[in-house]
Amino acid sequence: MKFVQSEQNVRNGYLAAFLLLLLIYAVVFFSTIRMNGNFKKVEHSYNVIWSLEQLSSSIKDAESITSGYVFLSNPRFLESFQAIKKQSDSLVFHLQVHTAQSQMGNAGKLRDLVNREFAFLQQLIDSRKRGIIDSVQMTHIGAPEFQSSAKIFALIDLMARTERLSFNQDTYNLYSMPFTFIITNLVGLLISLILGFYAYRTYNKENREKRRYRQELEDGIKQLQETNKQLDDLRSIEKFAVSGRITRTIAHEVRNPLTNISLACEQLKITDEDDAQLIGIIKRNTQRITDLTSEVLNSTKFTELNIKKVFVHSVIEDTLKLAMDRINLNEIQIIKNFAPPKEVEIDPDKIKIAFLNITINAIEAMEPHKGVLEIQTANQADHCLITIRDNGAGMSKEAVSKIFEPFFTTKVSGNGLGLTNTQNIILNHKGRINVESTVGKGTTFLIRLNYEYTGEPNENSLISLN
Repeated sequence: MKFVQSEQNVRNGYLAAFLLLLLIYAVVFFSTIRMNGNFKKVEHSYNVIWSLEQLSSSIKDAESITSGYVFLSNPRFLESFQAIKKQSDSLVFHLQVHTAQSQMGNAGKLRDLVNREFAFLQQLIDSRKRGIIDSVQMTHIGAPEFQSSAKIFALIDLMARTERLSFNQDTYNLYSMPFTFIITNLVGLLISLILGFYAYRTYNKENREKRRYRQELEDGIKQLQETNKQLDDLRSIEKFAVSGRITRTIAHEVRNPLTNISLACEQLKITDEDDAQLIGIIKRNTQRITDLTSEVLNSTKFTELNIKKVFVHSVIEDTLKLAMDRINLNEIQIIKNFAPPKEVEIDPDKIKIAFLNITINAIEAMEPHKGVLEIQTANQADHCLITIRDNGAGMSKEAVSKIFEPFFTTKVSGNGLGLTNTQNIILNHKGRINVESTVGKGTTFLIRLNYEYTGEPNENSLISLN
């Protein structure tokens, strides 16, 4: 439920970030459009003012050129007059197209006045060409009633002042836009910091929850694995106890008839040699079955232990010495990785037998000249862990589940009682033994021996061992 709420918070945070960033983008976008509009207005007003000033200058130049031509009759003035007239027409057209709606009336009046002015000036030029300018025309060339220039200059001044007001206002608006951008950026920065803090806080909170959940999950898995191991150990111990009781019962039932057969053979009076040979065969096989029965009983019953405080490393070294002839014969490489020595309370002779059974099985499972036997010890809380690992043929899961059962073996020769006896010795010490194996990779025996021996176990307390 907490993770669902956390994910909802994250989604809400992302949605809020998106909406706020969208709002900032909208403000910046519209501010940019507004600034662009103000810039165009400023540029437009500047162009109109420039055109008005150019038109005023052109009118003055046209009047000067006309006066010069009338009094001097120099043809060069005519070329300049036509160029100025063409320029003035272009400027008037530009003003009509680009003048604001509020000044369209003035632009129309200005066009009419300019046309009248140039028409008047052209009339003077034409009259001078024909040489018919009379004294009245010559006298009144500069008179206002005959010219439109005064009205033109007044109208240009009016339009220019209006445009300058608009230019100043638009320029002020344009220069105030950076302040809007600064405010927008500051708000965006503040929102980004808030969102960043929110994202950081949400991420840390969610990460802590995930780590805590992961840790709880890992602890649960470890606890479940430990419980499964304990259940496997309990099943193995219970199976050992049950098989031990069954084995002792069968051995007892077999031993009594064998004893009777052996006694009967001793009482027989045999004179014939062939009969004596047959009786000998019966006695030898009877003794063989008796010895096997005793071996089974010894491997499945608890015996008295001679507990001593010893270093487990010394027991391992003694075991390797006993198996050294097999190790040298097969050229087995021994790797020892021992923890700092620590005393354990065990019966060293019995533990030596258990280690020797495992070591011999490992040697026989490995290929000669290529085998590697690794023995490792580790000091843990209340017990010593001994690991014996080989790189032999390995075993299947089914074989691993039966490896401690009496008479079960994967070897061609052998009675299958060695590891049964090994398990009996470890359990007799109230220890634990487990096997891990992979076909083609090897087998590992894990043996746990308590530092302190807590007393002799018995058959009734077997399934309470852990």
